[in-house]
Amino acid sequence: MALIIPVNSNPCRQINVPTPAGIFFFRTYWLGDVSKVWKMDILNGDSVAIASGMSLTHGVDNLVKGLGYTPLDGYRLRMVPVGVFKGTDYNTLGFSEKLVMFLPTETADDEANIVLQIVNGLSQ
Repeated sequence: MALIIPVNSNPCRQINVPTPAGIFFFRTYWLGDVSKVWKMDILNGDSVAIASGMSLTHGVDNLVKGLGYTPLDGYRLRMVPVGVFKGTDYNTLGFSEKLVMFLPTETADDEANIVLQIVNGLSQ
């Protein structure tokens, strides 16, 4: 089952995410001065950075694709808007947009169904 990562608009929050591939730490922060975008770092269970400064944007099928970090191979990470999306600002993360991690065992149909549930506000 996909994991909805419980990010929210609390800056510099770190979330521990246990997966079959190990524990990962997701750290989010807002860059509102110029770029007005949520960013994220991913660290492995040893607190070593896997990815830094990833923009949390819609329309990207897999935010972790091509990181070259073998334990994340097969996982897909997506930002999914909830309901009618009106843009990203400091208050939207976790409310009008969700960060979802799909497991390697989930099919494209599974992913499409989960995204549809989130967009329609049926999944929290």
